[in-house]
Amino acid sequence: MRIAMFEDTYWPKIDGINTSVGLFTKELRKRGHEVVIVAPAHPDADYSTQDVDDDTILLPAVSTEWLYPGTSLGKFWQGFGRGRVAERFAKWRPDIIHSHTEFTIGLWMSSYWRTKLAPLGTRRIHTFHTLWTEYLFYLPLPEAFTQPLVRYLAPRTTKKRFDGVIAPTEKMREALIDDWGITPEWSNIDVVPTGIDVQQFSRGDNARFRAKYGIGPDENVLLYLGRIGTEKNVELVMKTFAELKRRDTKNVRFVIAGGGPDGYVEKLKKQAIDMGINILWTGFVRGQDWLDTYAAADIVLFPSITETQGLVVVEALASGVPLVSVEAMGPASTMKGERGCLFAGNDASQFATATLRLLNDDVLYERKKREALEIARNSSVEQRTDELLGVYERALGHAPVKVAEPVPSSARRARTA
Repeated sequence: MRIAMFEDTYWPKIDGINTSVGLFTKELRKRGHEVVIVAPAHPDADYSTQDVDDDTILLPAVSTEWLYPGTSLGKFWQGFGRGRVAERFAKWRPDIIHSHTEFTIGLWMSSYWRTKLAPLGTRRIHTFHTLWTEYLFYLPLPEAFTQPLVRYLAPRTTKKRFDGVIAPTEKMREALIDDWGITPEWSNIDVVPTGIDVQQFSRGDNARFRAKYGIGPDENVLLYLGRIGTEKNVELVMKTFAELKRRDTKNVRFVIAGGGPDGYVEKLKKQAIDMGINILWTGFVRGQDWLDTYAAADIVLFPSITETQGLVVVEALASGVPLVSVEAMGPASTMKGERGCLFAGNDASQFATATLRLLNDDVLYERKKREALEIARNSSVEQRTDELLGVYERALGHAPVKVAEPVPSSARRARTA
């Protein structure tokens, strides 16, 4: 099968969308499917040091740092009648166009190519990764205008431009139907979470992380890992740390790992000092450091109330680390029935109480750890890719196809257009 992935986010910005696209693309190619990625080349990024293959088309883009840090929008018109996208599709027609974002490349450019190629049999699937009604405060427009606009446009755009819709969790599916109005008469919505490479989390080195930061083996590491932004509700974690200190909790280390807008991160660091709490700020972690951070954690705190899935949740579970989490959207779907976690309200006192329950009850902790690993085993990228292919095949209107044996791919680098 030939699949074209369209997205408006790419390195150096690391988020759930390009992580999802990357994981699915790797597994699909492993199975012998042909996948081309179309994405923006951030104007400030140096791609000469990156292993970007020839099946990744990076289009010129303009920075939109003023709107959201680390973002850019592709010059969509360069992906229309001429240029590298047109050249590729002239000799390589995708069976599926899979769009992952709702901006210049993910919406407009992919809509253009769906219109051009649909008469030849190409079908389009769209994944709604983001519940935009929770992020509209970033726009320089009143929410009284933007909220109703999203709810008006979403179902109509869906019916006009998509042949199928994917939600990453059942809760997101419910929101798309109940809140956005994408009911069955507009489109069918399949639930396909992003899978993860479960095995890699066994390679994390607890001792290495603790030695690096001077953390004793008897100290409990309470971790927040992820983007540090206003919408992630990180201040709840800091208030929880302060509440645990107020309760004179012994042998704990507070760790916040991740990056975000410099001004916002500095603001939080100053708040931590004012609150009298000592937090280890690791900055952005990747590769082995990322795996080691999870391996060293005893509990992961997940405060975000806007996550449609929350890959950090699944990653923590795969590392065998129980969570204290808000019961919202993605976490509520992944850890239904408090499996692998304890849920708490959006309140520091409740978060602290749930954290202490896990720290002080070894039987409860071990049960949550077993539940975490069980959930993770059912969240593999292999299983999720099976589900994704099922959505593609239904859109194409035929039975499952026999996949050719994988062939080695070249390491040719992409050229930015």
